[in-house]
Amino acid sequence: MRPIGTILVDDKLYSAITQGRWIEKNTNIVVDQVDGTRILVKELRKQSAE
Repeated sequence: MRPIGTILVDDKLYSAITQGRWIEKNTNIVVDQVDGTRILVKELRKQSAE
């Protein structure tokens, strides 16, 4: 995903933006913030086991 792109949530497509970072297609993401029609997403990072 470019800093602006399309995401799939519950079988529905939405336009979203990142914080300026590129995200590879089919990468799991998390919605970080919603402000009106603006959806801010970031890559979902796996936490390492300690």
